[in-house]
Amino acid sequence: MHKSTAKPAPEDKFVFPTKRLFRGLPVEDATRPLHIRPNKEDNDGAIVGDPENCPLARCLKRTHTAEEVYIFKTKAYVLMKAPDGSEKWLRYNLSKDAFKDRTKFDLHREAIIKGVAFNPPSVSERLNGTQGAKTKNPVNRGSKPKRPKPTHAALHQRDGSGLVKFIRIAAPKIETRGQSDQRKQTATNTAPVQKGRKPKNNR
Repeated sequence: MHKSTAKPAPEDKFVFPTKRLFRGLPVEDATRPLHIRPNKEDNDGAIVGDPENCPLARCLKRTHTAEEVYIFKTKAYVLMKAPDGSEKWLRYNLSKDAFKDRTKFDLHREAIIKGVAFNPPSVSERLNGTQGAKTKNPVNRGSKPKRPKPTHAALHQRDGSGLVKFIRIAAPKIETRGQSDQRKQTATNTAPVQKGRKPKNNR
């Protein structure tokens, strides 16, 4: 007798929804880039190594009416208020120019005077993406030299890793067909019997 070699269909796995929070407020990946150009006031009042008060953060607050801004090593979080009054963080990637200029400011206090951009995260870097996913057949391209860790104190203040909290929402209860039939049968058996009036005898 010939045996079937077809594999059974994989069972659908329920994906638990999650909330992504930064400083207690929801976080979303930005969908459009931001372009800014810091001015003299943004640079004069800036503080070295301060994610909230560097020239880039001060410029974003001034030009985009952002409530709060955090500029970390490679990511930026901009707090925006919706017309209905709700608030949420938009998450951006620092462009190469923004990363270089921000590092020069922290190390040498060089003023940032040219325009820079903040870009939406790529597909692999999104909060719901496949960041760090392993390939099926990885290609060995040789070991890459490790970058030296920053020793300057101002650069350590820019580390924003692990600040976004992932909170799993309770999954809805899924009722099977057997449980549904049993619940309906129980409801039928326990339903109160309505007593009607006896018909009058018109003799």
